Amino acid sequence: MLRFWGIWTTSSQPTQARRAMTDQLFSTLELTESGGALTGYRLEKFEVFNWGTFDRYAWSIAPCGDNSLLTGEIGAGKSTLVDAITTLLLPAQKISYNKAAGAQTRERNLRSYVLGYYRSERSEETGFSHPVALRDNHSFSVILGVFRNRGFDEVVTLAQVFYYKDLSGQPERFYVTASQELSIESDFSGFGGDINDLRAALRKRGATIDKHFPDYGRKMRRLLGIRSEQAMDLFLQTVSMKSVGNLNEYVRGHMLEQVDAQPRINNVVSHFENLTKAHEAVQKATAQLELLTPLIGVCDKFQSAVGRRADLSFQRDAVGCFISESTLRVLESAAADSARRSQELEYSLHQLEASLAARKKDRDKLLSKRAGVGGDRLADLDAQIPHAKQHLDTVRMRRDRFNKLCAAAHLSQVGNDFTSEAFSSLISNANSQRSDLAAQEQSEQDALRPLVIGLGQVQHEVQALRERLDHLQRRRSNLPKELLHVRSMICDALDIDPGQLPFGAELMDVQPQAEQWRGAAERVLRGLALTMLVDEENYPSVSQWINSTHLGTRLVYLRARSPKVSATYSEQSAARLFSIIDVEPGPYESFIRQELWRRADHVLAESMAELRENPKAVTRQGLIKNGNRHEKDDRYRIDDPRKWLMMRGIERVLQALTADMEDLQARKAAAEKEEAERNRSLAELHSRLNALEALTQFDSWEEIDHLGASKRLEDLKSERQELIEGSSALATINQQIREVDAAIASLENDIQRLHADLTVLRHEHTRLVQRQEAEQQALSSVDASTLDRARTHYDSLLELLGNTLPATVEECDAQRTRLSNSLTQGIESAQNEINGLTTSIHRQMNEILSRWQELKQEMDADVGSIGDFRTFYLQVRNDDLPRYEEEFRTQLNTNALRELSSFNNWLSRQAEVMHERVARVNEALAAIDYNPGRHITLVTQPTVNQEIRQFRADLKEATSDVLTPDDANNESRFDKVRALIERLRGRPEHAESDRTWASRVTDVRNWYSFAASEIDRYTGVEHEHYTDSDGKSGGQKEKLAYTILAASLAYQFGLEWGVSKSKDFRFAVIDEAFGRGSEASTRYALELFSKLGLQLLIVTPLQKVNVIAPYVKTIGFVDSPSGDYSRVHTLTIEEFHRRSSARQALESESHRV
Repeated sequence: MLRFWGIWTTSSQPTQARRAMTDQLFSTLELTESGGALTGYRLEKFEVFNWGTFDRYAWSIAPCGDNSLLTGEIGAGKSTLVDAITTLLLPAQKISYNKAAGAQTRERNLRSYVLGYYRSERSEETGFSHPVALRDNHSFSVILGVFRNRGFDEVVTLAQVFYYKDLSGQPERFYVTASQELSIESDFSGFGGDINDLRAALRKRGATIDKHFPDYGRKMRRLLGIRSEQAMDLFLQTVSMKSVGNLNEYVRGHMLEQVDAQPRINNVVSHFENLTKAHEAVQKATAQLELLTPLIGVCDKFQSAVGRRADLSFQRDAVGCFISESTLRVLESAAADSARRSQELEYSLHQLEASLAARKKDRDKLLSKRAGVGGDRLADLDAQIPHAKQHLDTVRMRRDRFNKLCAAAHLSQVGNDFTSEAFSSLISNANSQRSDLAAQEQSEQDALRPLVIGLGQVQHEVQALRERLDHLQRRRSNLPKELLHVRSMICDALDIDPGQLPFGAELMDVQPQAEQWRGAAERVLRGLALTMLVDEENYPSVSQWINSTHLGTRLVYLRARSPKVSATYSEQSAARLFSIIDVEPGPYESFIRQELWRRADHVLAESMAELRENPKAVTRQGLIKNGNRHEKDDRYRIDDPRKWLMMRGIERVLQALTADMEDLQARKAAAEKEEAERNRSLAELHSRLNALEALTQFDSWEEIDHLGASKRLEDLKSERQELIEGSSALATINQQIREVDAAIASLENDIQRLHADLTVLRHEHTRLVQRQEAEQQALSSVDASTLDRARTHYDSLLELLGNTLPATVEECDAQRTRLSNSLTQGIESAQNEINGLTTSIHRQMNEILSRWQELKQEMDADVGSIGDFRTFYLQVRNDDLPRYEEEFRTQLNTNALRELSSFNNWLSRQAEVMHERVARVNEALAAIDYNPGRHITLVTQPTVNQEIRQFRADLKEATSDVLTPDDANNESRFDKVRALIERLRGRPEHAESDRTWASRVTDVRNWYSFAASEIDRYTGVEHEHYTDSDGKSGGQKEKLAYTILAASLAYQFGLEWGVSKSKDFRFAVIDEAFGRGSEASTRYALELFSKLGLQLLIVTPLQKVNVIAPYVKTIGFVDSPSGDYSRVHTLTIEEFHRRSSARQALESESHRV
């Protein structure tokens, strides 16, 4: 029974124009008459050979162009014949075998029909069931249908042949079309078993052979007058239709063609892929430009600094030439001036020497005159007195030194009463004390040596302790600095954060309430505390680096794999060592806990009895038991925090080390004080020894007898005075001699001064000349090109000097140094800037290369690649980004949006086509009286499905401004397009739901809901609306369903009405649909199909035969006597009635008996 489960809604009344179209289309049809010629192409006969359970023989039914009934018991093989008909007329991908009978998709297939599977049996060996076949791969199968057009006297034969090359997979087949009547028995037999011979024989008979259904299908539709593939889709849907459950679904599935939107979607998606690539290219180029722009800015600064450094270097190189040429100019002027001054001094000296010679002649005359009046002894005295005076000065000086040495040697000093005997005694005493003091000095040195060594050791300990304290305060870790240094090298080399490579000590600590067990915990877990942990990600690179590097120390590291099973601690574990250890939360927590469970599963033994009772235990005093092995390491105290490694122990370590530092500082101060005292004593002894040694160097008393020397001088002076006072002439001559001597002394002083000045001047001139030669030689050693290049920087150097050249050689030398220092400072400043910029450049280049690895093939993170990066920057800025943006605009506006707009227009056209088809069906419906004077009209209304409405709104919004694109909104539009297309394509995490959604929203049949309205044929007034909620009977709903089905077939087959002959297809199969409806609705449908001129092959169980028999001319009866094969017999309706009457009479006679 056909059923609708939908909602009937109101519709507009048909217009006069619609009635006019209907009148034109059906004007010659008298639907009230059921008779008439058999027009169009109709099924004449249908044959099968080796198809399903129809085995060995060519079985056939012969409707002869009229309605026919195919009946039989359930399971006899009716659906097998129906599947053969659908296989003959439709492509394999559209067929679901035995669908009308409710079979599952995998129950029957082409292989099962060709081989003839008829039952399953279980294998005793494997226990699995397998199908049992009537045939093997050496047989072949044929299905054949003959269609006749009596009006044009045309016959069309369609056939398909199936065979196996081997027994694997689906069978091979070929397709046959012929414009003549063929039969299996006469045309598909006797060819010797070679399929190629069968092909040749068929071609010889005028048949056409095709290998593929599309070619065969086109020929079939052309020969049978079938307008479209959709017509055959409706044919198939009619075959498999059990009932009409929902009006919307029925109209969509049976009356409207499903147009595959997927190719259009794929086209949109393919353009979107290009758009996405273009967008990604823009984003990539933009990101590259964002990183390249500051890099190029830094590179500009770098190259500017390099240029500045080069200029300063060139200027510094030019300083020598610049100062040399400046010095030469100064030297030329100074040398000329010194030459002139030398000439002036030589002339003055010559004049003074002449005057001195004259005065000396005068003195000689006076000396001769004085000698004549007794002046010889006076001359001797004048010669001796200076010597005596000089000797007195020498004796006094020696006496003062002698007294200082005596004071230094702690001996008595020389006084006026000192005698030669006292001198001898003092010298003897000095020699005696030297030996004693030498022994005392050696003793002091022996005592000082261990003090110096001890102080050095204390200073070394202080320095080491200070470094350790500094390390602890900076690192907040008591781990050996060698291990931390190795980790730092690894992290720097591999660009890893030190936190990713922690040591065990950094992740563990003893719980505060268990502080008394810290020493024991430190000893048991010291190995783990000193172990570096490496995660899976960094393990390969870290191992590679460690293996290839000499570490200079011992390093233990663990590959920290996440444990598959987490460590769990039972309640009795509370007294074990691992239960008092806190673990730092983080990625290594589970691994550390697993290690603690393995390494620290020691009972915390409060007594020796507990230690003995447990296989693994530890005492507070640090006695560790592991089975039979006991260990106690007392190389350092267990409570010494200096050895603690784990986290909270750091503060106590700092306190202990600070106390150690205070003790060492006190020891150092005491040692330094004692050393200073010893050094002072030793210095005093050394000073006395030196003084005693110097005293022994005095040989005689006369060396220091100043009284004797003074007396000698006074005696000579007295004698001279007496001589002068005894002669007045001699006094006069002496006076004259003194005056001449004064004049000579004055002249000699002047001459000496001039000689000195002249010597200085000549030396200065010589120096100037030598300097000239040196500067000239220096300039001569410079090649002409270098000198010319240096001269180009003279203006810059002169500017540095304030545009004032040096006036003296000294200024030249000073300016040489000042310029060199200034330029060197500038070069160093530029170099420092270059160093900083180089670091920044390397960092930014590395960031770029690490983000885009492909660039590493062409560029390195080095200042030598600045040119490559600048070229890349210019390429991205001036070429790539504009090109990508233009490509993005093109892909978005010209391709993606237009393609999306084209898709939208295509969907709109499909909707228009759908409306047109509904209108054509309504035209057909208008020709059918649903009730006297009334007909049915289908009404379409926009769907209320929110997903479809939203899709259409989104599609409209995305394509609204496709003709007037605005670049400013490109990104926003791209986001809208991406959101829509990504769902059409199927998001990875929602692939299945998106696929279902896309199929639903792009099927324009789902855009509308369908209702039926019963319209008065003459007034156009709506008589009734049909909805499932209005309480209509089942028969009424079936009647409506049959009416719409008949109109759909009439429309799809393009039936020509009221003609004696036509070239349209008139055959339809209805499998079991009539068997489910009421008798009244079945009769209505059969009469309606008869009026429309359709040939029906009705497949129904035996129970409905009496209802259907009046409307058919032949009956095909299918049975399966033994269950392993089927057979079919064709009876005329007259023969069927005779046999039925005979059977009934026999049954009546049997009852009377």
